[in-house]
Amino acid sequence: MNILVQVHINNDWDDSGVQCAKISLDEAGIKRIFRLAKKAGEQHTIQEFDYTPDFGTSELDLDNMDGHYWDIDKLAETNPLPEGVDQQKVFASLEDVRIDVSQLNVDHHDFWWEGCFKHTDVRWTTNLIPLDFLPQEFRQSGSKATTPPAQSADLNMTAEQMNAIHEKIAAGMAHGLNAREIVATFNKKVTLAQLVRVIMEHIERDH
Repeated sequence: MNILVQVHINNDWDDSGVQCAKISLDEAGIKRIFRLAKKAGEQHTIQEFDYTPDFGTSELDLDNMDGHYWDIDKLAETNPLPEGVDQQKVFASLEDVRIDVSQLNVDHHDFWWEGCFKHTDVRWTTNLIPLDFLPQEFRQSGSKATTPPAQSADLNMTAEQMNAIHEKIAAGMAHGLNAREIVATFNKKVTLAQLVRVIMEHIERDH
């Protein structure tokens, strides 16, 4: 997925020529943003150093286009390009732009990038991009812990039972056992569904 987003500069004397940025996100990058949004919750913003944006120019009239972010791959299909603007001119990278700091910001609703140019105090920021703009099928796989699994008698466990399973998994891993070997150490009182649930929670604890 390639997102075209406007970039705003905080200095009238900036000579970088930057108008916009191209954000190229693969499946892993999209899932990562959803995971950060989950961690941010309702009240916080998470920041990480991230140099994904490719800065450049566009012959599109960005200020007068609907919204401030677009899917470059679908732009020509959903919005016929103005006369004289071909797909190659939708975004043109500026190779000599030097970035000192670039941070990805994610909150519960949006994500955006901000930072500064190298050897200057000139700051830049992209427009906010709603999380809803990303493919939502990755939201489920990237933040499945936000939706509790459907409960059944097969999954009901006390806190003591869950802690005991966590301890046994940790002990098995400490002894170099693989997943199949760890499963074999459990008796039939622990169902496979329960075991899978706790293993997933165990992975979440470690990450």
